[in-house]
Amino acid sequence: MTNQTVLIGRLTRPAVLKYTGDKARATFTIAIDGMNDKTDFVPITAFGKLAENVAEYTDKGHLVSVEGRISSGKYTNDAGDTVYTLDILANRISFLAKPRTATTTPDSVDPETDESEAA
Repeated sequence: MTNQTVLIGRLTRPAVLKYTGDKARATFTIAIDGMNDKTDFVPITAFGKLAENVAEYTDKGHLVSVEGRISSGKYTNDAGDTVYTLDILANRISFLAKPRTATTTPDSVDPETDESEAA
């Protein structure tokens, strides 16, 4: 059996970096295009140096590719209901493009992202 996923999406906000002892942990969410013009929001967790790099070199709107595995969990909320969770535990993250800025026009090319006029 295989538990592997590859997703490409934009960060919905900057990654949150926390340390447990000396182990880094970054959490963030990416927005990916779903079916029927629906956007899916997928929670991602990265550890160690990968977590530190994501927190340092990305920000809201950055396009990233995330390779990892699906992890499920559950907890009981304050109302006593069981809540089931699904997260991606990243083992590789590639930084694909910075967010578009307000000064970028459709007629220009952003040298940082190689986006052409067709954007």
